[in-house]
Parts: sequence; C-alpha cells; structure tokens
Amino acid sequence: MLASASTGLMNSVLEKLSSLMADESTKLVGVHKQLRFLHHELSSMRGALEDVADMEDLTNETKVWRNEVTELAYDTEDCIDDFRHRVESPHDGQGLMCRAARLLKTLMARYQISRKIEELRTRVQEASDRRTRYRLGECLSRSAHVSVDPRITALYAETSSLVGIDAPKEEVIKLLTKVDDASPQELRVVSIVGFGGLGKTTLANEVYRNLRLSFSCKAIISVSQRPDMMSLLNSLFSKVSGQGANHANDLQGLIDNLREYLQGKRYFLVVDDLWDASAWEIIKCAFPESHCGSRVLTTTRIERVAVASCNYQLKFVYRMKPLGDHHSRQLFLRRVFGSADTCPEPFEGLQEKILQKCGGLPLAIITIASLLASQPTRSIEQWKFVLNSLRHNLGLDPTLEGMRQTLNLSYTHLPHPLKACILYIGMYPEDYEIQRDDLVVQCVAEGFISGVDGREAVEVAGSYLNELVNRSMIIQHVKYGARGDRIIYRVHDMVLDLILSKSTEENFLCAVENLQAISTRQRQYKARRLSLQFQDRSLVESAGRISLPHVRSLIIFGWPHGSLELLELKFIRALYIERATNELDLTLISKLFQLRCLCVRGNYKRLQLPEEIIGLQHLEAVIILSDLSNVPRDIVSLPALLYLQFPPAASYPIGIGNMKCLHTLRSF
Repeated sequence: MLASASTGLMNSVLEKLSSLMADESTKLVGVHKQLRFLHHELSSMRGALEDVADMEDLTNETKVWRNEVTELAYDTEDCIDDFRHRVESPHDGQGLMCRAARLLKTLMARYQISRKIEELRTRVQEASDRRTRYRLGECLSRSAHVSVDPRITALYAETSSLVGIDAPKEEVIKLLTKVDDASPQELRVVSIVGFGGLGKTTLANEVYRNLRLSFSCKAIISVSQRPDMMSLLNSLFSKVSGQGANHANDLQGLIDNLREYLQGKRYFLVVDDLWDASAWEIIKCAFPESHCGSRVLTTTRIERVAVASCNYQLKFVYRMKPLGDHHSRQLFLRRVFGSADTCPEPFEGLQEKILQKCGGLPLAIITIASLLASQPTRSIEQWKFVLNSLRHNLGLDPTLEGMRQTLNLSYTHLPHPLKACILYIGMYPEDYEIQRDDLVVQCVAEGFISGVDGREAVEVAGSYLNELVNRSMIIQHVKYGARGDRIIYRVHDMVLDLILSKSTEENFLCAVENLQAISTRQRQYKARRLSLQFQDRSLVESAGRISLPHVRSLIIFGWPHGSLELLELKFIRALYIERATNELDLTLISKLFQLRCLCVRGNYKRLQLPEEIIGLQHLEAVIILSDLSNVPRDIVSLPALLYLQFPPAASYPIGIGNMKCLHTLRSF
C-alpha cells in the first residue's frame, strides 16, 4: 500500500499509542516501555513512508520494506482497537459475579495485548534494522481548499467543436446516414476503432448528440471488459423505454422483451467500449431488423471486434487518428493557459517537444497539460522535468505501458491524500458511475482524510476530489433529477488500468469475482480492502464460510445471499452493498464495532437493519437507497453520526432533531 494512505494510518496509530500509554489499564510489567518503543519507531517510519511516496523506480527491497511497515501499522491499530473494545464495551449487571467477570475479562485482555505488543515490537525492530539500507529523499505535501476549475467544464464542452473533432464527427455521421446500394431503412452498424486515449467515446457522444432527435428510441451503454449482460441489457431497456428495470428472470427473456419493445421503432444506440466479439453477438440479439432506418454505433480498441460488429462490412469501420499538430497545440494551451491563442515565448520550445511525445493522443495531452496547470507556479525547470519524464513518443508507440507511464507522471505528483482517494476508486467495477457522496464518506471512514483548519473531513474530501477533477484523473458529471442534482464520477479505462496496477503492486486492494479467489489472495497477503464483483452467482452459493478479520473496506456487487453470515468480519470500517438478493438481512452489522460507513443501494423487497445499533459508536455515515423495513430506534443516540440518508417513506425515531453531530439528512 502506498505511503499516501499510510500517512493517515500512521497518524491514527500514533495517537492511539499515545492514548494507550496514558491509560491505567496498560500498566503491566514491560508494556509501557514497549509502547514507547513502538511510538518512537513508527513516528520515524512515518516520515520515511512519505518520502518513498514521492520517489519513482523504487527497488524491490524498498517496496518490500514499505509494505512491511504498512502492515505493521495496520496490525498495531487492530491490536489497540480490539483491546479498547474488550475493556471499554458496556457490561450488564452490577452484582459481585458481574464485577468478577468484568475483572477477569479485563485481565485477560491485558495479558493478550501484552503478548501481541511484544510480537509487534520484534517486527518493528526487524524493519528498523533494514531501514538503514535505503536512502530516502525529502518531499513536501500541501493542503488547500480547492474548487473545480471552470476551464475543465469548458474543455469538455468545447472539445467537440474546437479541438479536431468536427471532421471525424462529420465522417461518422456520413457513414451512419449516407444512401448507398443498401436500403437506408435497413439496420446499419458503424464502428469507431482506435487505441485507448484517442477520444472514441467523446466522438461517439458528439455523434449521438447530433443525431438523437431523429430517432424515437435512443440510448448509450458502456460494455467494458467483463460485462454483466443482465445488468447491461436491463440498463438499456430502462433507457430506451423510460421505465424501470425489466423483471425478466433470465437473459433470453430480457432479450425478448427488448426486441419486442424496439420492434417497429426507429432507434439509435451507442454501444461503447466493446472488447470481445462474443459480447457483441449477445448484445446484437436485442436489436430487431425492423426496417425503420435504425442505427447502432459501436466503439472498440480492437480491429477484429469492430469488423465483426459491422457484419464484416469494412466500409462501415471508422479508424480514429491522433490529433494533428494544430489541434494538439490548441488542446494543450487551453488547458495550461486558459487560451488556445499563444504560448509564452520561454515555454514555446518545450511545449512543442512535450506535444511530440504525446503523439496526438487527447488523453495524454490533457493529462500532461493538467499536471502543468495544477502547479502553483510555472517554471522552465518544471516543464523540463515533465518532458524528461515522458520516455516514449506515444504516437509512434501507442502501447499500454507507454500511456501508463504518461498517467503515472500525474499520479506521482499528486499530494499524498489524493493518491489514496484515486486508488480507492479501484474498488468499483469498470465504467461504474461512482456517487460523489459515497466516495467522500468511504475515504473519510478509511481515515485517508481528516479535518483541516476547522473544516470537517467531508468538506476536505470534497475539495480533494475537485482537485482530482482538475487534474483530469477523474471525470465529473452532473445528473439532474426531481429530488435534486447528483454528482457522479467516472474514470477513463486507461486511468483505471493504472489504478489497478498500482493497487496490486502496493497491496492496496483486492478485487475478485468469486469467493474461492479470496482464500488464495489471503494466503499471499492480508486484504485490507476487498471488492467482490460477482457475475456467476453459483460461485458464491457453493462457497463456504470466509474469514475476513483484517478487511477494512468491503464493497459487494451481486451478493446472492440473504445475509452476510457467510463472511466473518471484525475490523471493517466501510461496507457498501449493491445488487444483492430481493431480501437482505443486515442485523449482524450491530457487532461490527469499528463500522464507520454503511451504504446499501438496490431495490430490495425487504431490507432489515438491527433493532439496536448503539454499539456502533464510530458510525459516521448511513446511506440506504432502498425500501427499508425498519429504522433502528437508537440511531439518534449514535455520537459520531454525521451523514444520514434514508428513503422518503422511512419513519425516523423520536429525537432525530436533537442529534448534535448530524449535519446532513437526506432522502432520495
């Protein structure tokens, strides 16, 4: 895991160690001395981890040391949290037997923490001895309130008309609309093909905006590398019909319903980001040959997929080309200087060399320009450093590795907390629309972000996400609705590739598609953040009980069970569930004493929470977007609850207006 996330972790561990040293319950032989040693060594290691975070091309030994120290910090915090919970949790009864039981429990907890601290001291000593092998540089981090740069909005709004997209747009429209030897009323499929980062999705969206009013049914869907066909086609049905999700029980039934709805209608559909011809073979079954002049536009990186989607008619394949010199310059200058007219003379030569390395790839140009624009001051040395860091001409060698190196340059220059936030996005599936509020409360629950200068952590988190938007690392959209506007985030799949690569390298998170894979990964390292993305539910239903005591964040998509009994959780802080079964029983969460964030999305016939959750003393955010069978009556007594979102029909318990910490109360 990167030092960016470790910084917040280390701060938390050191605070808890200080508190424990001042506590009467730790006054056992040798323990206080061990705690002082841990505090001193971990304080020193915190600075070293921050230095490592700003270095490139680390040796394998340095990476191993960094990961080892981070695991030490996690295990130390878990040890302290467990001890505190055992000796401070409320007890029933005041009689002699009850007092004796409490004393025995406390003595046992003290004895066990003494043994664990001795083990941790040994591990810290070993890590400290190895630390002298590495020379770590110095780095600076900064924190300031940030609003979304208005030039970003203008950039994306004007790209279609001003930055080299007019000619491609007209060519694709011509392919979709021209009359040739084939009947114009027949279904026609046109495909845009090109390397990642060329702007295929941007081009397809522009074509869609220009033609959609000519069709009675229209929609855009994004497929991705591992599509969930039921979810994908359900989304398509909802978009073209304006209705809710289709309730077909299987894929064949859903396809039949789509065909029936589209039959006899003139439709225009954009199928974005196709990776496999076999996926197209399934999707196209939903498109009837209605002879109404319907059109389908696909985008893909793979030539053979493009040809297959066009029914092997090469004349309907449009091959994306990089931007020319003029348009590359316009895009770059507008992002860096706010105007596409001129570049200051001292930077002119460097700008030309940087653009040459970017090779006309819009994503590379925007990424590097955003990096330069984000710097507080502008200098020749800074631009030279960026130029020298671009190792390839991406136009001549448009490989995944080359683009990754380009994006990695922007990643390396992110302030420490922003690195943790961008990596956390890897918990979500490809092409997922991430709700801003969800991401904010998850990052705060993980401890990546804390309050600064009197501003609460959720406000600081929002500012950090704005900074990621400004740096073009994430893309922000606003969805308008009757109940208010919602901000959502998406990431380009090239950025997601970098995120997952970094996360794997640093053991930041683990994403799996079946429970059996968890056991394999757990043998290699402790998964602190786990994303379960189920498509084949039989792989879940056949699995046994899974022990996940070290997991701090858990995101589940497609959970087929009616409860979480299959998962043994202990130190979890953020729990997110979407697309589970029709009924979901979450009464077991009352035992998750470290839980800080709970988010449940989906249309459940019955969603049950515990009757009492007073034990969740750290719970900060609850987001429930589904019909709810009950609201815990003691939720008004939670001392840390800041954010609460329930469905409109939910009945809030008496006293909700007296909660002093609560600052956000919403319904969807």
